[in-house]
Amino acid sequence: METGQAFTTRIDSRNDVTSIALGGELDMAAVPMLAEQLTAVERDGAKVIMLDLRGLRFIDSSGLHEFVRAHKRSLLNGHRLVLVGANPSARRLCEITGTEFLLDAKGTAEVLGRFTRDGAATEDQDGVAGTESHA
Repeated sequence: METGQAFTTRIDSRNDVTSIALGGELDMAAVPMLAEQLTAVERDGAKVIMLDLRGLRFIDSSGLHEFVRAHKRSLLNGHRLVLVGANPSARRLCEITGTEFLLDAKGTAEVLGRFTRDGAATEDQDGVAGTESHA
């Protein structure tokens, strides 16, 4: 019995910023896909990773936990992790779990400005330009 939307990602790289746009439902079944993509982007030497949450309809505790793990890795590895576009329910989840530090990081406007300038390279997890990945 399927209850929600499939989890999707779309990876775009521009001006030293890698954006991973998340869509659908980020739950226990989808977390391994996100973890794999984050690890690959980190391994490729991304200076800034921006997780775009605007397309997420649902985040469970395992999804939130993956955000925290990615944040800890960013502190250890020297890259920046920025979460943008959290809807009110995602913001509330962060408030009640004490993880609001993940949202609205200093310099978010600067990161968004760098990302929106010309010079894009877009790919999904398999390196195919202009496609989406589905869990």
